Amino acid sequence: MKRAPIMNSYSSTTISIPYCEDCKFCCHGIPTGVCGYHTLVEIGQGTLPPKICQKFVVYRIHKKFINEAASRWWHCPDSNLLTKMTLVKEDFYEILAIAKTRGRCPLLGQDGCLFPDAKPFNCEIFPFYIEEKDFHIASWCKFIDKLDVRTFESPVKTIIEEYEHYSIKNASRYYELLKNLQKKWQWTVHTFRPF
Repeated sequence: MKRAPIMNSYSSTTISIPYCEDCKFCCHGIPTGVCGYHTLVEIGQGTLPPKICQKFVVYRIHKKFINEAASRWWHCPDSNLLTKMTLVKEDFYEILAIAKTRGRCPLLGQDGCLFPDAKPFNCEIFPFYIEEKDFHIASWCKFIDKLDVRTFESPVKTIIEEYEHYSIKNASRYYELLKNLQKKWQWTVHTFRPF
């Protein structure tokens, strides 16, 4: 019943949450899933099949709205992770994402995530998130009452720190690889607008 720990390219720390493999509730009706450099690498290496690659989108975010985007997409644990993932060019950041959907995540298979090395960062630590240094658990997690949240706080914070370091190190590569893959896949580009 436990989800096997997933190793990824940005963190040596993992969390294993009981019930996830059987539940998969969070993989339906997903919020926008921001994709880091690790996802771009997996797409570039041909790990994901074309029918899945076609489901990604690119968000253009004006620098004056980047903090709001980070907050909406759970990427502001202490500081804005979006500004560390890529470069700002002509006042805009461009970020790869799995678009918000009322349906199932395109990476979801019968036994969970089909491509765990490509999953968005916020999926890796779900149902937990940190906003402005405060540790939270998503209220819609079906097993919120069965989890000892305190046991996850330290590993989740470590994963976030490692992801932040990885993102900073690869920001210019992210920018270049996204541009190259955009030429190949012709992803739909959305301009982020605040509410």
